[in-house]
Amino acid sequence: ILVGCLGDEDGGLQVVSSQPWITAHPTLPAATEDQISAYFRDRSFSRSLLFPHGTLFYSVGLNLVAADAHSGNVLVSETGDIVPIDVVVGTPGPELRAKLEHEITLAATGGGATQTSNAAPPTITVTALICPA
Repeated sequence: ILVGCLGDEDGGLQVVSSQPWITAHPTLPAATEDQISAYFRDRSFSRSLLFPHGTLFYSVGLNLVAADAHSGNVLVSETGDIVPIDVVVGTPGPELRAKLEHEITLAATGGGATQTSNAAPPTITVTALICPA
């Protein structure tokens, strides 16, 4: 749930959010790499291999990155749903965006290993946004 956003002295913006308590699955609480990849792929994100020691997904249609999406930050709920709880979401800077789009282009032409999706970008609905003027 989006609570609002905070501006800083450098003109940056930080999102303030809240989420309901998630009860993890009793025997398999951490999502596997395959479950995490499928979750983001189903939402039109491609997994980037630019950062071998991190997990980063990118959506061209939304121009958003989802970073730090590893099994410690993505849970399986008691009902079996995949739930990202501490994934860093934001827009990439120009240099990173160019690298990500190049990586996706290579993958689409058979020259790279990025996992891509042909699904339409998801619709995102914001229910409340309170930002300083």
